[in-house]
Order: sequence, then C-alpha cells, then structure tokens
Amino acid sequence: DWIHIADADGEFDQHYFEELYANLDTRYVAATGYISSLPGGYVSNFRTFEYTMAMDVARRYQSILDLITIIPGPTSVFRSDVFEQLDFTTGSLCEDFDVTLQIHEKGLGKIKFIDTAIARTQDPHDLQNYLKQIMRWSRGTLQIFVRNSMWRRPSKVNAFITYQVLQNMFFGTMYMLVIPMLALMTGSLYLLALLFLSDVLTIFAFSFYSGLRTRRLKTLESFPLTYGMRWVQLGVFMKCFVEVVILKKFRITKGTWETVFRTEQAAH
Repeated sequence: DWIHIADADGEFDQHYFEELYANLDTRYVAATGYISSLPGGYVSNFRTFEYTMAMDVARRYQSILDLITIIPGPTSVFRSDVFEQLDFTTGSLCEDFDVTLQIHEKGLGKIKFIDTAIARTQDPHDLQNYLKQIMRWSRGTLQIFVRNSMWRRPSKVNAFITYQVLQNMFFGTMYMLVIPMLALMTGSLYLLALLFLSDVLTIFAFSFYSGLRTRRLKTLESFPLTYGMRWVQLGVFMKCFVEVVILKKFRITKGTWETVFRTEQAAH
C-alpha cells in the first residue's frame, strides 16, 4: 500500500518505522518524517541548528497550510497508487523537490508530516563537500523554479516558493549591499554594528534552542562557524540565482551530481 524511499547514507531512530506505520493515513498521498543530523563536525553542528528550525517551525506551519514543498530524501513515503503517477526521470538536480511539486501540480492530494518518525542523515565532512551539496540544492531549486515559471502560474505552492526565493534575494541584497552602502554614505557604522549584533544574538538563541531540543549542546562550541555557514549558504544561493535565472545556465541537466563525501565509515 505504501512505498518508502530513503538515502543510503542515513539512519533511522529505533522507533522510526513503528511511528511511521502508526501514523500513515490513506487520506494523504505521501508522508515525511522528522529529519535530524547525525553527529559529526562543524557542518553537522550547523545542520543541527538548520534542521531543528526547519522541522520545528517551517515544516509545522507548512503542514498546517498544506504547503510542504519537499519530501526529502532521508524520509519519503508515497501511497503506491500515487507513486505510479510520478515521474522520477525529469532530469532535475533536486528530484525530491521535483516529485513533491508534481503532487501539488497534479492535485493528487495532501502530504503528511509525521514528527515522531525521526530519520538521521549524514552531512558533508568539510566545507568543500558542503559547498558541492548546497550548490546542487540551490541550482536544482532555481532550475525547477524557472522551468515551471512559478511566478507566473498562480497557486498556493507556487506563490510560497516564489516568496522564499525573493526573500533570500532580499536579505542577501540588503545585508551584503544596501546596508553597507548606507553605512559608508552616512559615515557611521552604528547601523551596521547594531544589525550585526542583533542578528548574531538571534541566531545564537535559535542555536541554543536547537542544542536543547536535540540534546547536543556541544554544537554550541562551533557557534561562530555556525553563524558563518549561514552567510556562506546565502552567498551560494545568490551566486546560483545569477547563474540560473540571469545567465540561464543549468536549465537542462542529466539529473546527476558529484558524490559528496561524508565520512570514512560511509565511504566503506
């Protein structure tokens, strides 16, 4: 009745399938669990913060509003009759994002978020491999965004994704260009310093919550890197926006990507 797909380098909580099975509902066409990061280096520490906020905040309101935009690789469940109607061969760099949008566009039904089914994923072990991963994710997202002309096709999901893309570009432009230029023009760095301090304190508060939520307070040891990784991620997204949207690169791909190395254990 149901088909489960998962990344080969992930792990499941002891009660994952028990929770999943108990909460599957045929009124939904697909379901996804709660993603957590496996212990690792500073990339994993950043992802602990990122996943916790994504699952505890974003995924919950997306679930309520029927706006789940991606059934992620580590935890994907499809009703078998719906699975037959999905095309996994579209050549997208982010096939999970593509397939999820097909569910919305074809009006196949709702997607359920099962927060008690916890799947843990391995993250890249260094900055080089992390950049490869988020480069593919950003290019893949924008590839599908442009391919489907989401800003021109009115729907709840398209409007939400368009908002997310524009939000990233807005924050990137404001923090990297507009605010520094205002500070230089006015000859005062107080505005820049105040915004920077408030941003640091906000992210630290969220990181502290993530550490408590996952019982991994050790992740706070790498907070300066965690804060920096957030800006790296935003910079990569802006670079990919220029490549895909403006320069019209990566519009058509074979749907393949370089293997991202995670750990010695995973490699063997």
